[in-house]
Amino acid sequence: MNGQEVPFFGRLINGSQAFELLLRHFAKEDNSVSICSGFLRSELLRFLFSNATGCTSGRVLTRWRVEDLHSGASDLNSYLYCRDKGLEFVIDNQFHGKAYIVNTSGLVLGSANATLSGMGLSIFSNSEVCTVVPASTDNIRFIDKLFGTGLKISDELFLEIKSVITALPTVIRAAGEMQWPTHIQDLIAAAGWRVDTLTIDDCLLTSPTNWAAIFDPMSAPHAHDRALFGGSSIDSVLSGTSNLPFKRLKTYRWLGGLLDKGQEAYFGRLSQLLHEALKDDPRPRRVEVKILLSNLIAWVDLFAKDEYTLDRPNYSQRLRRLPH
Repeated sequence: MNGQEVPFFGRLINGSQAFELLLRHFAKEDNSVSICSGFLRSELLRFLFSNATGCTSGRVLTRWRVEDLHSGASDLNSYLYCRDKGLEFVIDNQFHGKAYIVNTSGLVLGSANATLSGMGLSIFSNSEVCTVVPASTDNIRFIDKLFGTGLKISDELFLEIKSVITALPTVIRAAGEMQWPTHIQDLIAAAGWRVDTLTIDDCLLTSPTNWAAIFDPMSAPHAHDRALFGGSSIDSVLSGTSNLPFKRLKTYRWLGGLLDKGQEAYFGRLSQLLHEALKDDPRPRRVEVKILLSNLIAWVDLFAKDEYTLDRPNYSQRLRRLPH
């Protein structure tokens, strides 16, 4: 899907044109597809995959709020269809976008949900506006991050969700009835907090010692880290009045996803895992990764002693997550 193959590449198109474009490229061989849509209906998926004999893999991201499923804006059968097709199914209840990728050829972006009315297939279809943009490395990475912060649906979780929806009355009168049970809310929230992949831009380039001893507001590393902390000044960061700015950082959340409570890891293992998590192109050298990890551990030792302990048995640093 590039400028030569698509006459309106980079131009505005409606939902029907977007659907025709997707249908054409779903039918190509060896395609891996990504569907990101706030609302999602199984009828639209069946249309899209009707001739998609070449689609060898794929993933779907959607929003499954209680009101979405109760109103019929999205349906439970979409998960069953994706599961039977071998597609990964992920939900993020803060997601509101619409993006469709076929292989690495291009991205269809716009207002069209993956529904019959969104794609111009119903009698009373919506008036949508879409366009096609390149599937650049940065654009693909952006979509990857969307999937990385969602909750992957399993059969077990699906059955729980289905039981909640089917038990709802036809008419909802109280706002509280439109909430998932607490344990499902917790699962969704935890997935949004989890971080699996990083870039160097997500990492702290300085350590607390650097800040205190050689702080230079004009230097690129200090300016970068100051931005990560939300623009906090050197005094407010080191005073430790609040550790929330640090604990919101993607690197800290990544670390929390590696170590469960009571678990530990040595520096060498953490360095290997950080190197694998960094998706920059070109990949950073291992010596650079070790510096980034050293910085992170130093900040953890300053701001997260309520969650981690740090020691050095046998000459190697060991980080342990507290059991409480």
